[in-house]
Amino acid sequence: MNIAKTAKVLTASIGVFMSMGAVADPIGTGLDGEIDFRTAPWAACAGGTTCVIGDVTVEAGNSSGPADIYWDSTDGFGVMGGQENDEIDGPNAEFLRLVFGTPELLSGIWFSDLFSGNGDPQEAANTRIILSGGAILDFMTFGTDPMGSSNGEVFLDFGSALLVSQILFGTPAELNDDHSVAGLVRASVPEPGTLALLGLGLAGMAMRRKQRKA
Repeated sequence: MNIAKTAKVLTASIGVFMSMGAVADPIGTGLDGEIDFRTAPWAACAGGTTCVIGDVTVEAGNSSGPADIYWDSTDGFGVMGGQENDEIDGPNAEFLRLVFGTPELLSGIWFSDLFSGNGDPQEAANTRIILSGGAILDFMTFGTDPMGSSNGEVFLDFGSALLVSQILFGTPAELNDDHSVAGLVRASVPEPGTLALLGLGLAGMAMRRKQRKA
């Protein structure tokens, strides 16, 4: 079982939060029916500096300017060039940006190639979430599996549903930190019937309180 250690910072001066997220499902089932960047439609982004799939824009860059997007069916997205030709790595300040034409309600992100040891004690991934209202959340996610024991698959659990307009992926500047982005997990939305039952329940509670006061 992978454990994703995350440090979440809400930059709207609300505070700093530490969380631990346990992963019950491997990435294969974790991205089933979700936004899986390892699937064929996203292959069209490979080799370009920007692409648009549906209402999602994907952009890549580094400290020198635009960079080519890397894609494969095992790891999803990375950035070409740098110390690793298929991952987002730190020394060259590589980044990958996702921009949603319509904000997405998300609950987490699947990373790959994020290990607990590659010359450093732990590899780390920096992720900036820009919410639809403009607020910013910064996460740092650490690898948990030693290199060679797995594909470095780690799930970042937001801890709650977030309505996201942009995501910026980067890596600390340490020499051996790098990672790929495999996919996004949508947050579940209550069925209309469930919301209606909840509304009826709340209305019933309010009526009983009024009767007691009377």
